[in-house]
Amino acid sequence: MNRKKAFLFLAMGLVGVLCFMMISPFLGYLLTGGILAFMLHPLKNWIDQYSNRSSALLMVFTVLMAVLPLLLVAGAVANDASDIVRSIESGNISLDVVDRKLTELIGQEVHLEERLESSMKTIGSTVLSSTSQIADMASNFLIGLSLLLFTQYYLLKEGRGLVEWSKKLDLMPTGLQEELYSKTARTTRTVIKGHVITAAVSGLVAGIGLFLAGFSNIVFWTFLMMVFGLIPLVGTALIWVPAGLYMVLNGQVYAGGFLLGYGAAVVSSVDNFLRPFLVDESADLHPLFIILGVIGGIGVFGPIGVFVGPVLFGVAKSLLTIYIEHYDEFQ
Repeated sequence: MNRKKAFLFLAMGLVGVLCFMMISPFLGYLLTGGILAFMLHPLKNWIDQYSNRSSALLMVFTVLMAVLPLLLVAGAVANDASDIVRSIESGNISLDVVDRKLTELIGQEVHLEERLESSMKTIGSTVLSSTSQIADMASNFLIGLSLLLFTQYYLLKEGRGLVEWSKKLDLMPTGLQEELYSKTARTTRTVIKGHVITAAVSGLVAGIGLFLAGFSNIVFWTFLMMVFGLIPLVGTALIWVPAGLYMVLNGQVYAGGFLLGYGAAVVSSVDNFLRPFLVDESADLHPLFIILGVIGGIGVFGPIGVFVGPVLFGVAKSLLTIYIEHYDEFQ
């Protein structure tokens, strides 16, 4: 390699690292914007028949149908969470009966209520001492949200041209590149439709059960179940099973029994009913990678990583599949 090429590669690498450092705090938002653009592309093609402003219309659609509802839900979740903390501190939510039952079962005092109250106070003091950090998080969120919408807009508007440009880089044979894009698209659709949508519906159905059983702070618990719904095998049961047992142990036998029966019969069947219609089995991810994607995604990208994490594992699966199936062509 001569000096001119070496300098060019060094300059490209240095600029690439600097660019990545600049966008890394907002990488989750940028990836989410890309995922939204990909999922909305069929709708863009349909709108293009009637208007040449489909990308802008879909950005407005995203704000009205996703961003604003999510902000309202986030506010309601925060309000419900603070209500739960106040109820525990004031004694309106009592865990004495549960404490006694657990002590009888394991033969050791648990002091569940004291531990929960202590944890809530610690969380509260941490939040109060981190006001400046919360303000920074809020400003970063607004910037990230703006970047998400602009990324979605420009990828919808110019995404096809970007794909065609990427083919000119000639990093792999054209046929393999087409196959990679196809596999990645199919896996991404499967993860979004088969896991994210199923989790959202399961959480919503379970939330209806909590409401019918007489639980308060429904928005908070429903949101939590939508997130837990992404975890295979257990999912929303992490909430409605303890909730039903809590009601039974506190003397609300009929309401608790209804919730447990509703969860077993109705909530558990949602996954079995929806998944066959939404999942392409050949592109599906193993449950372990969904769990790793959810937990790891939250750790790296924050709350938005709930969706980004599993999708990235899906893309990794597509790359590995291409490499394994066409190993000889990379020699």
